[in-house]
Amino acid sequence: MQLKNQTFTLLIPLKDLSETKSRLSSVLDINSRKTITFGMLKIVLEAAKKSNAHNIVLVGTDDSILEVGSLFDVDTMIPKGDHLAHDIDIAVSDRKQLGEIPIYIPSDLPLLNETDINQVMESSEFGQKVVLVPSSSDGGTNCISFNVSTNFSCQLGENSFQKHVDECKQNLIDYEVIQPKGMLFDLDTVEDFNKLQIDHPLIFDSLMNAS
Repeated sequence: MQLKNQTFTLLIPLKDLSETKSRLSSVLDINSRKTITFGMLKIVLEAAKKSNAHNIVLVGTDDSILEVGSLFDVDTMIPKGDHLAHDIDIAVSDRKQLGEIPIYIPSDLPLLNETDINQVMESSEFGQKVVLVPSSSDGGTNCISFNVSTNFSCQLGENSFQKHVDECKQNLIDYEVIQPKGMLFDLDTVEDFNKLQIDHPLIFDSLMNAS
């Protein structure tokens, strides 16, 4: 179901695969880390394409993103910011200027499905409020639907979720916190890796053998 005439754009950042998932280096070599990163990206993009979103943009740090975008037939952008969160802010500003509602989604959500994404869009009230989804493990933020009227900065990493909530409160920005089931788990640490293997062995096996 399309939501009125608003255009939602999903912004999915992807680091250089040679630098990916360094916190898993004690259990996975670089090739295995690339494999699992690529497998999670496929899951996220499949969910994105099945959702009610209108546009999908991979946000990268260098030209390596172009090949990935071509492979999955999605748009790409290389903002060249100072860091990943800055890249997202640049992409968000660019999409707002086009009259779109930008939504940030990480590329490492192995349980994500289109229903989760649709729930975020519906909760945004057509871009009138910020929607935040917390990570279940480290206090991070696993999704942001940006509002269209006021500035709201993206912050990533541990405790970013509380920082986002504080920013909304301090600047009187209307916001909502939701917890779509498939968005809460992100695979970033060895503990996450072990949890996925135990709780979702079929998904774990498919990621370890992704191609």
